[in-house]
Amino acid sequence: MTLETIDMSEKLEAIWQQHGGDWRSKAYRADKAALWGYVQSSENINGCGVISGAEKETLYEKSLSYARISLVETPIGLWIHAITWASLTCGGGYAPSTSTAIAHKSRQGARLAAIEKLICRYSSIEVERGYSESESKQALEVLRILNDEKTPQLALW
Repeated sequence: MTLETIDMSEKLEAIWQQHGGDWRSKAYRADKAALWGYVQSSENINGCGVISGAEKETLYEKSLSYARISLVETPIGLWIHAITWASLTCGGGYAPSTSTAIAHKSRQGARLAAIEKLICRYSSIEVERGYSESESKQALEVLRILNDEKTPQLALW
């Protein structure tokens, strides 16, 4: 499947330049929200541009480790994804935000892009890079699940 995306980076950069790079400016934050079809003062956007009400899906969870995605459809019909993840010793992630540069034309495209980001992240957890054997083994388990999610098998009748 080809992921249909829209690159919003030039529009975001233009808004940044228009406001002199002042990220604290209410007008700057309002213009970023408007780019995605939101009103800055709405309950859907916080003061930092984080979009609330995202659909959340846990793809893996075991002990302290997890892989999660968040998907949100904006008022202009584009989708934004975000990821959060944790392994035995580290983790990270980000929330859906009006600072997002890449939009997706479909929920499925946003979901697949989020899974790809998680695959990239978990692929770097290897013994050769200083991670423990148990953490590397768990990363392989997560990668198997993520790859299965990326390419679901058809049910046989």
